[in-house]
Amino acid sequence: MSEPLRATYGLLATRRLLGVEDLMTSRRLRWLAGRVREVSPDSADGADGSWIRFTIGDVARLAMAIDLSGGLEALAEGQRLRRLTHLTAACHALRRPPYAFADPLLEVPMYRIGGSILALVDGTLFNPLTGQQALQVAPDRAGGLVALVANLAPGVLKY
Repeated sequence: MSEPLRATYGLLATRRLLGVEDLMTSRRLRWLAGRVREVSPDSADGADGSWIRFTIGDVARLAMAIDLSGGLEALAEGQRLRRLTHLTAACHALRRPPYAFADPLLEVPMYRIGGSILALVDGTLFNPLTGQQALQVAPDRAGGLVALVANLAPGVLKY
């Protein structure tokens, strides 16, 4: 049986899908794709300098990386993507045991709060680099959710 066809997008189409065509050059997008490729097993080709093609999964990974590194606002202001190193380190931590996620950028909800990347796994929001819990989400008797703030150092959740 043959391999199923996968839709792929070039650099310009990917920049348009991400909404960064006026904010990010193709060279910069290719650089970001290289950083995403380090933490995602099934990411974009073109590492050998050939034409790079992106799947919809690659576009989703890139969108998450941009969002967690300052977002479109940072790009619009001409800033660099902030703390991309923290994001890649958090993804590497989530790929190792005890978590062992195959593709953290797509499988784990992550949030940037201040200078920290926090991950939500099994109802617990925590810093994957330190293991420090920020809060735990639990169901209440009325069918809603209750957030229980964990013991944490002052300023972890500071904006």
